Amino acid sequence: QEGYLLAQKLGFKKGEILCMQSMAFIYAITGEWVKGTELCYKGIELSKKYEPLEELNFYIFLAVIFQKQNEDAKSLEWLLRAKKHPLFIKSSVRYVLWVTLFLLGQEYTNLNQLDSGFFYGKESYDFAMSHYPNEELGYSLWVMGATEGKRGHFKEAIDYLQKGISILFKNDYQFSISELQYEIAKVYDKINEPDSVTYYATLSLTGANKFHNLLLIKDASALLAKVLAKTDIHKAFEYLQISNQTQDSLINIAKIKQL
Repeated sequence: QEGYLLAQKLGFKKGEILCMQSMAFIYAITGEWVKGTELCYKGIELSKKYEPLEELNFYIFLAVIFQKQNEDAKSLEWLLRAKKHPLFIKSSVRYVLWVTLFLLGQEYTNLNQLDSGFFYGKESYDFAMSHYPNEELGYSLWVMGATEGKRGHFKEAIDYLQKGISILFKNDYQFSISELQYEIAKVYDKINEPDSVTYYATLSLTGANKFHNLLLIKDASALLAKVLAKTDIHKAFEYLQISNQTQDSLINIAKIKQL
């Protein structure tokens, strides 16, 4: 925020745009989606005028914001806009190319277009191997694991996800590790291994609370409520309350957005 205000004062447009991107990313992952959306639209207009290549980053942040609100069709729309943008391939920021492939994999998987989901997950993995053989590989494995889980290839799904967690752990990406832990918990739920579900969902919920990831708090606590319903009804009810309260918070955020 301070850097943004300083850049505005100095008339340093690129600095202003870069600070807007940083703020938009923070808003996207912390649930302040109204602020993030407004900032992205403003950033798109400013980028068109002064830094055309930076426009693509705001498309990506909008895709993430819509994804976090379970609006996968809108998220996919912005990703396809980025991919079809005339400056996409020319982008000197190779990270833009990778993250677009990664998010396309996520969204096609979320929309149950599993062949496309795995295709883009693998494309992002191969791109990362060539350019970013670090944490990006972990994210790409997340997509491939989630897709395999939906396909019913449970062994492969767990393998991909555990490898992804290992890579992210080495690079200290705690925020995303909790997302993969939830993904593994869902796979174990499908193969009826409640102890493993409880273990990974609890880890996921701990991480979600730490980073104020409302959507993940809702989902992980709901999964814990489901799996514990047969063995610890009181604990299950506590988790169900957490999930419902978080859902109410998400609904209120959506209402504010509509206003």
